Amino acid sequence: MFLPALFLGLAAAPLTLEEAIQIAQSQDREVVKAKADLLLIDVERARALANVLPRVDLTVQTLGNWAVEPLIEQRVPLNNKDVNGYNEIQVTNNYLDPLFRNTLTARQLIWDGGRWWAVLSRVDDLEAQRQAALRLVQNNLRLQVVRAFFDHESAKRGVEAFEERVAASTTQAERARELIKSGQGSAQDAANAERNLAEDRLTLARRVFTQRRAARTFNLALARPADTPFELILPASINTATTTAPLQIPGKAVAEAAAQEHRPELALSRAQLQFLDKNRTIVASDYFPNVSVGGTYTRFSRRPDRAYADPTDNFYAGLDLTVRWNLFRGLGTNADVDEVELQILKAEADYQERERVVLSEVQDRLENLALQLQSFELAQSSLRTALDAIRLVRALFGQGKNTAVELRAAENAYLRAQLSVIQTRFDLEVARESLRQSVGIDLLEAP
Repeated sequence: MFLPALFLGLAAAPLTLEEAIQIAQSQDREVVKAKADLLLIDVERARALANVLPRVDLTVQTLGNWAVEPLIEQRVPLNNKDVNGYNEIQVTNNYLDPLFRNTLTARQLIWDGGRWWAVLSRVDDLEAQRQAALRLVQNNLRLQVVRAFFDHESAKRGVEAFEERVAASTTQAERARELIKSGQGSAQDAANAERNLAEDRLTLARRVFTQRRAARTFNLALARPADTPFELILPASINTATTTAPLQIPGKAVAEAAAQEHRPELALSRAQLQFLDKNRTIVASDYFPNVSVGGTYTRFSRRPDRAYADPTDNFYAGLDLTVRWNLFRGLGTNADVDEVELQILKAEADYQERERVVLSEVQDRLENLALQLQSFELAQSSLRTALDAIRLVRALFGQGKNTAVELRAAENAYLRAQLSVIQTRFDLEVARESLRQSVGIDLLEAP
């Protein structure tokens, strides 16, 4: 078999289809990002719990108050007896008044109109969204890898088929040249043989390019360098082009019900609707009072030992029950609630439209799977007919009862039948995976 020069001297790593899917799902950028977003749920949950758990603050203060006494003025008569002559003496009495203060405050939310519960519950909806987003990326990536896998194998089989064709054309051209030398052949037959060989070589070169391009596409689907060498291992059920593939195609109702339950896009939309419903509860909580209980513990003294020593001495404490109720906010709460209601309305419309599209896609994929199965069976029948024909034509050609043109036509028909069986068999697998992608799970029994 012809090996691309790009891969010469490099060790090829054998890969099954499932191994390739696992590699892609562990390295793909979008999958990595979706998994990171899912891990951030713990951060979101901790942030939501902050609204429920008590808040405790400790404040430690050390103060220094400078006090300044008023100026004291002394008027002392001078020796010259001048009644207006005095010495003025200014005296200031400054001192430092230290203060050490420790304050411990705590506040616990009791009720806020359902806001804290909605904020906490909304994290579960956010987690459901990110799980659905991860499944969506993985679902689409799986189909991408399956297509790249079978596109490469189809290109590879095409190269193998045309390598055999080139070898046969080379043999025919050499035979025609020998016949010309011996005086038994015609120049036209020799020219036709050379022309056929040139055409086959050109087609082989194109097929090799297609295989190389398919190999690069496959590597990129696995999120690795495009020139990474590999060797694909076909599933045992399709390791030959003539393997039958009995499939029990599910009914429309079964497939649609499964899609409504398992399709990631629909699960994502449902989680978004639940998220918006929690938002409505959150903004509507402003209609209700906010009730909390708090406590304060304070110690202070000019002496540090009295401020930091026995905590049961030299303190005062307080306990409060606070009710805060915003009676009027300029209709802002009404506006917030109306805005969320409209967001929910739009999200419901989006969900209904997405559901219609998904169900229509499921019907398309079901019909396409049935069509590909029928195409594969017809291709197998055509291959058997083409094989019988090529055997007959070759036997007649050997007896001199057929021309080289007729042999070439039979060989072309047989080659097309071979490639058709290969392509339709791989198309059947892609159609099966396409149905799996549109439903969200595999409904088919393995062949």
